[in-house]
Amino acid sequence: MQGSCRNLLVALALTTVGVAAFFLFLYLTGHDPDDSPLTLKEWMIAGVLIGPGFGYLMKWRRARRVGCRAQRSRPSMSNSSQPLSCDAASSGSSRFAFVVLARFLRDFFNFAS
Repeated sequence: MQGSCRNLLVALALTTVGVAAFFLFLYLTGHDPDDSPLTLKEWMIAGVLIGPGFGYLMKWRRARRVGCRAQRSRPSMSNSSQPLSCDAASSGSSRFAFVVLARFLRDFFNFAS
């Protein structure tokens, strides 16, 4: 349970830092959402900053759900006190998604400029 709680805190911290970084970006670029709506480029930047935290939160939820199902289906044994390990998805898939997203954004901004 301690690992699950730590993973939840990491996910929430990533999401909070992403939101704060997006507002800092808006402040540094001088964009006021009250004057003009956000453009597609700014929405893309928001997704890139907030997305990793949200994705990590989804991985935590999936791992927690799998752990709960496994504990329910596990036969009760009085002398077995070892908890089940709920390892999240491998980091290879998240690294692949990050690389694809980075290439897309690089091509998008090169095309736009």
